Amino acid sequence: DLELVQFKNSNRIRLTLFNLMFSIALLTFATQTKAMWNMYEKGEVNTGRASGLTIERKASIWRAERNFWITVCCVMTYWCLYRHTALRKRYLVLKKEKKEAEERTKKD
Repeated sequence: DLELVQFKNSNRIRLTLFNLMFSIALLTFATQTKAMWNMYEKGEVNTGRASGLTIERKASIWRAERNFWITVCCVMTYWCLYRHTALRKRYLVLKKEKKEAEERTKKD
């Protein structure tokens, strides 16, 4: 489980390995988005055919686009894992509350 490594700075802030990795993925996504934005703003990326560009230029464009889509997939994966974990925790709390309520009704 990714929550095994946990550092508590205060009662409100918890730094877990998962939170750290998710933050790194978000930061990487932001830098790759900025890099792609700069390429499009400068007109380095042609939305039409890539003829007339050198192979080095085509390679750098392809690399930037590839890195962008990889970071999108990473951020979406971490977000889905975060939501799954939150839903699982909520389910376990509700299950425990239901069990406690059933035990109280049996006692009465």
